[in-house]
Amino acid sequence: MASFFSNPVISILLLIGILIFVHELGHYLVGKYFGFGIETFSIGFGPKIFGFKRGETTYQISLLPLGGFVKFVGAFPGEAVPKEFEGRELANFAVWKRALMTFAGPFANLLLAYVVFVAVGIHGIDHATSVLGHVRPGSPAHLAGLLPGDKIIQVDGVPVNHWDDLLVNVSEKHQKPIEVLMLRDGLEKRVVMQPEAKQDEDLNGAKVKVGRIGVSPAVLPRFIGVLPESLAAKSGLKTGDEILALEYLKKDASGDTIKKDVSDWNGLLMMASQAFHESSSIGFRVKNAEETRLVNVSVSVQELEQVLEKSTLNQGDLGHFEKGRLVMKHLGVEDGSLLVDEVTEGSGLEKGDFILSFATLPIADMFDLSEKAMENKNPVVSMDLLRDGKKITLDVKLRPTELQKAKGKETVYILPGKIKGGTTSEERVTEAYSGLASLEYGMKRTFHATKTIFGSLVGLFTGKVPLQALGGPMLIAKAAKESAEAGIFVYLTTMAMISINLFLINLFPIPVLDGGHLVMQSIEAIRKKPLSIEAMENYQKIGFAFVLALVVLSTYNDIGRFWGSFLKGTP
Repeated sequence: MASFFSNPVISILLLIGILIFVHELGHYLVGKYFGFGIETFSIGFGPKIFGFKRGETTYQISLLPLGGFVKFVGAFPGEAVPKEFEGRELANFAVWKRALMTFAGPFANLLLAYVVFVAVGIHGIDHATSVLGHVRPGSPAHLAGLLPGDKIIQVDGVPVNHWDDLLVNVSEKHQKPIEVLMLRDGLEKRVVMQPEAKQDEDLNGAKVKVGRIGVSPAVLPRFIGVLPESLAAKSGLKTGDEILALEYLKKDASGDTIKKDVSDWNGLLMMASQAFHESSSIGFRVKNAEETRLVNVSVSVQELEQVLEKSTLNQGDLGHFEKGRLVMKHLGVEDGSLLVDEVTEGSGLEKGDFILSFATLPIADMFDLSEKAMENKNPVVSMDLLRDGKKITLDVKLRPTELQKAKGKETVYILPGKIKGGTTSEERVTEAYSGLASLEYGMKRTFHATKTIFGSLVGLFTGKVPLQALGGPMLIAKAAKESAEAGIFVYLTTMAMISINLFLINLFPIPVLDGGHLVMQSIEAIRKKPLSIEAMENYQKIGFAFVLALVVLSTYNDIGRFWGSFLKGTP
């Protein structure tokens, strides 16, 4: 059923069919309420495929599914009027009634979007929690004292219920310090930090500045990279080892044997700090190529004291985390997120390589690699790697990938394979609404989406949004197919966004569109009489030419977007 639903033909016809039906139903219901004579209600244009007559109206589906119409009697001057409709011609009704009927079509599309958003709100939206998985060293969050495992609950007094809330609140505030309320071990704590201003690109292709504090929901893995000639390497630890546990004897009078299981890199840092505080010799229980072994690493008390002197953080979890980082750095152990896990043949990389630099720039972690890779425009880059315990430098052939942006397609060059990376916590939160709350949620989503789309449409005319951003039937089909594959509620949300597009576009004062009819009806109301037949015909010709130009431009953009796919025979 899912594959049937996500079939591109089925998904696009269903989506467009619903949008057209709702739009024309708006015209129809208001016209019917006022008693207008209605000859035909059609989904699609051109020759009739299927239809039936009920009462005085014919209901039909036509061949071309790119629109629809409600045929009101007397809509065109001089046309023949069937006897059963005499006296109910469109021109015989007050202009305000005709204007309401015209506006009802676009409004029905807006109402559809609202209903969909209410339904989505009632169903609930699944989010990642606002628990920090990784805090980048040297970032604003790190300098403010945040730790992996902290849960952000407020930003400048605004509640944070999930990761998207955190992202939005921080993104909007890059010009001044923010106060963050976080939860750690059941206790609340307030910290102040200054987000970094990073340049990004919005949906319209415009360059914007956004705030970033250096946190991610992704948790770094318990795999490690081991630097050559380091204490860890000399002790027997190897790049690619997976740390399962730490084992050691306490150096106090008890002499107890301690074993602590390791779940991820953050836990390893915390445990390493505590372990080396209690013993100068630690056993790393590791796994590599299905082989499990115990590797003992010893550090003298004097060395540890010298290492830990560099840390001014001596108390609490933050102190343990920082000390663990310093200890692991002293041992020559790096987190394993940069461990190459899969490779493309012929790239030069091998599985098990550990990335140290990219395009001659040192790499701190997987987030650092992602940023530098996105900035790179070269198909081949020099990379420093650890391979079989030795440092090597290679020219690596990257994999070209096309990104669809507002201004058109852009080629970026990405890593020819996969790294271990991080894993997002399985802890999720479902944000659901009921009763009046769902109605309010639907209103907020509809308002925000309408405001955003209106800004994009205005940007097309002012030049802020490139004309290449304009999409046509192929782009709608692609959106319908991909959203259907992602699930029913993603599909419905896509439908709601396109429905709002139709609401706004139809209100543009362009002849042929509903907005054009509203302009003519407004002029008629002011003049107390309709425009001449010649004036209306010329007005319609201008509108037809304008709409035709938009269709040609959007189709041209679609062909540019998907031409490569056509040649390859891929979606």
